[in-house]
Amino acid sequence: MTHHVRSPLLRWLNPGLLALCSLAAQAQTPTGQSQLWLNAAAYHDTQRQDLVGVPGTVLSGRLDASDLTGAPDGSFGSMQFATAIGEVSATLIKLRSFGRAWARTNTGYYGANALADANAQVTVPFLIDDPALHGQRGTMVVPLLVSGDVVLDPGFYSSNNGSSASGRAYVMLWGSGFGALDCGSNGANHCLDVASNYAGTQTKGQGVSGVLEMRVPFVFGDWSQVSLQMWTHVAVSVTAGAGGGFIDYHGDADFSHTLRWGGISQVLDSSGQTLSQWSVQSVPGVDLRVAAVPEPGSWALLGSGLLMLLGWRVRQRRQAARA
Repeated sequence: MTHHVRSPLLRWLNPGLLALCSLAAQAQTPTGQSQLWLNAAAYHDTQRQDLVGVPGTVLSGRLDASDLTGAPDGSFGSMQFATAIGEVSATLIKLRSFGRAWARTNTGYYGANALADANAQVTVPFLIDDPALHGQRGTMVVPLLVSGDVVLDPGFYSSNNGSSASGRAYVMLWGSGFGALDCGSNGANHCLDVASNYAGTQTKGQGVSGVLEMRVPFVFGDWSQVSLQMWTHVAVSVTAGAGGGFIDYHGDADFSHTLRWGGISQVLDSSGQTLSQWSVQSVPGVDLRVAAVPEPGSWALLGSGLLMLLGWRVRQRRQAARA
């Protein structure tokens, strides 16, 4: 009978190799990335915020810029306000850009301007597998739920006193599987134009309303990634001419409701056939199979705030009645 004896070195080496293999497997698992970039500028007041995280967490921020200028005697003056708000997670993007400019003058010309940008992007690694199709190509089908609006006051120019108002507002979108490039330095040329408003006189774009379908290619058994990016922008400018009165102009690109991941609706094989047996992995805390929904805590917070406001109104009325 032959006896196999394991040396002390082998007994030590095998667990060590297992640990190294485990570390190597973890190192090969991508983590993904989320980013939020906000910019708000109102004449002398300019603010910027850049946040970076991982898809399993939520990035959020808000910038409010404002500037008031004018003469002590009231002969001229201006106000400008800009707000950029954003939130991004693995399956949800909320953005809003708002700008307002106001100016007046009794002599010459006087202007005001405001600009707000909110840009969010997220890249989420995923691995879909079907043992029978390992190594073959497939397609992940996901509905994106998009809602929001772009509003801009009508632009104008007065030949009597030279007063004018103009602006631009838009929301751009990019995602894996779309027929567009990523949102580069010039989003208008590289992203999907959801809605644009120029000087309040023209609205154009694809006008995505409700659902936009993503078809993301991948290889069964290999890590791939899905990316989303949204950009809201508002820029407004006014010039008041002597005797022209007050010039008040605003723009709002409000997608704070917003871009939500609709869950994986289908997984297709290379021939386009729908599969019923498949599994998916992603980063910790992210389930790509289900749709993003508002957190219960958010609804509870909103409800408690409304109840507090109602209670305050009741107390105010009682005090007024007693007086």
